[in-house]
Amino acid sequence: PKTELFYPSRPGDDVEVDTNLMALASLYLKMKAQDINVTPRLLASTEELESYLAGVPEAPLRHGWRAELVGDGLTALLDGKMGLAVKNGVLSLVPLP
Repeated sequence: PKTELFYPSRPGDDVEVDTNLMALASLYLKMKAQDINVTPRLLASTEELESYLAGVPEAPLRHGWRAELVGDGLTALLDGKMGLAVKNGVLSLVPLP
């Protein structure tokens, strides 16, 4: 007899996130990873970014070292406290008034 496997859902599963918002969050993640010379995947996966953007309280980017390195700054960017600027051909994050 065939047996179907059961996979419990995780917080954030089946959540649709705006593609432009996801692109902005991915760009931010890449910039932070470049700053500390690691691959972005070590900081967060696509699924972890999506769960963060969906407002899932248990999202890894909301806790511990990931919040410190990525989540808090991403929140500032999404809340309009930081912005993107290009100076001398280099993209950077800047605080906004």
